[in-house]
Amino acid sequence: MQPVDNKRATQYRADQVPLLQQPPPDTEAAVPSSPHELKSKHKGPVPSSARLAKRPLAPSLVEPSRKVIRGSPRALALPETNRLGNSSGSDLVIRQEPPWDTFKKYYECDLAGTVAVCVRRSGRRGVWAIRQYPCKDADRILGILRSTSHKNVVSAFECFRTSDALYMLSQFHPLTLDHVVACKAFPDQRQLAAIMSQFVDGLSYLDAQSLQHTSLDCASVLMSLDGEVQIGNPIA
Repeated sequence: MQPVDNKRATQYRADQVPLLQQPPPDTEAAVPSSPHELKSKHKGPVPSSARLAKRPLAPSLVEPSRKVIRGSPRALALPETNRLGNSSGSDLVIRQEPPWDTFKKYYECDLAGTVAVCVRRSGRRGVWAIRQYPCKDADRILGILRSTSHKNVVSAFECFRTSDALYMLSQFHPLTLDHVVACKAFPDQRQLAAIMSQFVDGLSYLDAQSLQHTSLDCASVLMSLDGEVQIGNPIA
């Protein structure tokens, strides 16, 4: 071909360029065959954009701790309700053990008879009263406790029996009517009526149960700090 306007023309042959004559890259060799090979090729810090976020582990189901109860099994009783609307004592819990393994005695005093003022060694540390009776009267006393229950008569929450004594656990009332009579702040008419009405209710209940209190006086009638009145020790 003749040059145009006497200018030299250059012609290239693409099939003879060395770069274009190289074989296509091996794609299988470019991909690492093992994690170890991948790790060896990436030496040095990994760019923050290439870091993989660590997936949080699923929360494991941890079994809650179990409370271990030691000692011999104890009876569990739910009180019934009798025709008068009071809890029946027929399901009274009786433990064949002394109460001092469960309760700690702080002092003794005279509250409608001698009582030991105690608190539980563990759990809720409320104040309780424990009365002791001779073993020879245990069956008779338990029979009365099972058949009587009234809010204005001292009742047993549970009993403890040993070879030589019977112990009755009851609510702690720190006062008697003797304390009320001796107090300079004598109750007014309304307070006195509340005391007497509770006393009469308890006495009427004992009469309905054919029970007679052997020593009924001001010293044998208990009262709480909230004004709750109970006839004490009706089984003496």
